Amino acid sequence: MKVIAALSLLLLACSVRAQECPNAAEALAGLPDVSDIATLIEGFDLLPYGVPENATIFLPDNTAVAALVAQVTPLLGGNGNLTIAEVPGAILASPVGKLAVPKLTSALLYHFSLEAAWTPEELLQAGTIPTALENYDLTFSADNSTGGYTLTDATGQVVNILEGPISACGSELYVIDKVLLPAQLLSIPDTDPQDAVAILARDTAGAAAPAPSA
Repeated sequence: MKVIAALSLLLLACSVRAQECPNAAEALAGLPDVSDIATLIEGFDLLPYGVPENATIFLPDNTAVAALVAQVTPLLGGNGNLTIAEVPGAILASPVGKLAVPKLTSALLYHFSLEAAWTPEELLQAGTIPTALENYDLTFSADNSTGGYTLTDATGQVVNILEGPISACGSELYVIDKVLLPAQLLSIPDTDPQDAVAILARDTAGAAAPAPSA
């Protein structure tokens, strides 16, 4: 289930606001390392309003997508030949996938910070990065051994920043080498997808609750 959650997150994380970015492929055209996500979201549109403006977004790269696709097929009853384009339908058709949707939604929110479109210097100065998943933060650090930057998620997993910031749709995007997790899968709080849409659109009045349910 952890693999399904992570893969579903990849499908959701790159939807773009239609008014500013007509489609994901156009918004991410300059980011070949995340091109697989653009392919996936054509068939899995769970964020009709897309990425909010003035946000910081962390996107797992194609290597993470490929690894997860390779693992997810047997969990969904596939024959080992599941393509990127077939993944959204397979998840929605899977009883396991459907049951995991509220946790997948929370995992999605964990990849967004709605505070601002932050530069690496601003992220480093802040240190602790609040996310759209209320009460679940990330830690941003400098990696002195490489001269780059890392994120540490709530599980203690260290994730490398591979590229960024890249400006798109009024936000700053960072390519990362792993999927961020706010908790182990069964402990991730549930969020209704419609509430997540409102949160990412900054429409707190439209959300049934601003925080994910336990």
